[in-house]
Amino acid sequence: MAMVFSLFDALGSIRQTHRWFHDERVELPVNKAVRGRFELRWQAAAMPPHPEGDEKTWGGPAFSHKTAGGGRDNDLPGAR
Repeated sequence: MAMVFSLFDALGSIRQTHRWFHDERVELPVNKAVRGRFELRWQAAAMPPHPEGDEKTWGGPAFSHKTAGGGRDNDLPGAR
């Protein structure tokens, strides 16, 4: 786990850190539910689909960069 935090410090984002583990095929510990109990398993990081590559998954309003009023998120008061 120290490697995860060290790499995050070096890369500066969780997305880049996750991508590094995925690209290098490094297995990480994951709690999996098995027959009503949790077991520690090791598995390689999987990359989710890119938002611009799968319109069925990412096309809904929950993933939109626009607000309900039609503006962009950064048009809201207090946004930078």
